[in-house]
Amino acid sequence: MQRGKGFTALYSSMSSDKPQTRTLWPHALLHTGIHWHVRAYDSKRDAFRNFAIQRIGKIEANDLSCPLGRDVDEEWHQQVIVEVIPNPQLNQHQQNVVANDYGMTRTSAGWVWTQQIRKCLVGYFLVHHRLDLQLSAWPNNPLSLKDPTAIEPFLFGAES
Repeated sequence: MQRGKGFTALYSSMSSDKPQTRTLWPHALLHTGIHWHVRAYDSKRDAFRNFAIQRIGKIEANDLSCPLGRDVDEEWHQQVIVEVIPNPQLNQHQQNVVANDYGMTRTSAGWVWTQQIRKCLVGYFLVHHRLDLQLSAWPNNPLSLKDPTAIEPFLFGAES
C-alpha cells in the first residue's frame, strides 16, 4: 500500500482456530526461503509482525494512517549475527566439503559461516537451514550452530 495506508483482511494464523480480521500496514515484502511475507504493523497485536501472503484473504483497502512509522520497527532494523559451522559429527573431509559449499571462512577455531540477519527473520533462516533442530533429531544436517544457545530467543514458539 502507498503513503502509509493499510488494509483490512482475513488472516489465517496457526495460533487461531479460524481466520481473523486484521488491519495491517505493510512496509516490506520479503521471502524467507520458503514463502513470501509482508512485514506490517498489526493493529490487533499493536506490533510489527510478519504475515505469510498465502494466508491473507479478502482484502479491503482503507484510508487509515499507520499508528507507527516503520522507523520504529526495531526487529526490522536490528541485526543479529548467526554463526554456522559444519556439523561436528562429520569427518574432516566432509566438514571441508560443507565449508566449501557454504563459502565458510577458516578461523583458528575451525570453519565458520557468519550471517548478519534482520532480527525478525532469524527464525526463518534457522528453519530454512534446519538449524532449529537438535543434531540428534537431524543427524544428517551438514550444518550446525557455533553457539546454539545464542539463537534460542529466535526459535519459533520462544517467548519474545
